[in-house]
Amino acid sequence: MELNSRIKESLNIIAEYASDQTDWLIIKRLLINSIPVELRATLSKRHPKTKKHTLNAVDENIIKYWKEITGVELILDPEKIHHE
Repeated sequence: MELNSRIKESLNIIAEYASDQTDWLIIKRLLINSIPVELRATLSKRHPKTKKHTLNAVDENIIKYWKEITGVELILDPEKIHHE
């Protein structure tokens, strides 16, 4: 699945000031604040009961793209991951 060009554009801008960031949730928050609502809906949501996070295909593609443009791997804290 190819990332939306607007998401890539926003990530390129975010990388200009946060390229050393490794926390997925921080980058996700910055991205959410910089893209239109219809694109926000493509990102994963927290589990309704545990409030912990899961990664969907779009999130995984964003993480891969971030590594391509910054060389830094984004990490989701294992304690914040929802396990089925």
